[in-house]
Amino acid sequence: MPYQRMKRVTVVLGAVAVVVALAAAGFFLTRPTIQEINMGMSEFVFLLDGSPNPTIKVKAGVPVKLTVINRGGVTHELMIVERTVLDKILDLGAVSKHHMEEALGGHPHPLFGVELKDVKTGESRSTTFTPDKPGTYAIACFEDGPDEVVHVHRGMHTVLIVEP
Repeated sequence: MPYQRMKRVTVVLGAVAVVVALAAAGFFLTRPTIQEINMGMSEFVFLLDGSPNPTIKVKAGVPVKLTVINRGGVTHELMIVERTVLDKILDLGAVSKHHMEEALGGHPHPLFGVELKDVKTGESRSTTFTPDKPGTYAIACFEDGPDEVVHVHRGMHTVLIVEP
């Protein structure tokens, strides 16, 4: 075999070996580029695939596109908050938004920049965020109802788990 041809075969075999090694190491494994969640809102639940207030799991570091549609008869909101914030609000008992904010020293702080406010009946909203910190969080609605009781006290909250 002539030297030049042998040299080409060696280079090609070397390149094939590198591709195989990278594939074996997971280099070419595709990861989701975006996680999509489509939720409904109604009185007084969040809905995912027909299930009320489901636990939602996402991966840290992977963008999430969250879309909500208000299928209820009143305005709702969706906010991601620390689980401890939700616990404090629930411990207050059935209170109005004003009393909740007074007790907390202001409106709850949204995590990952997720706060979809004033979603009216029939309206759909989307936001994209990247959860960067694994943990267990709460998704809740802090709108006042006609009886001036915050929707979260009517059961409109669920769990978001951000997995590593």
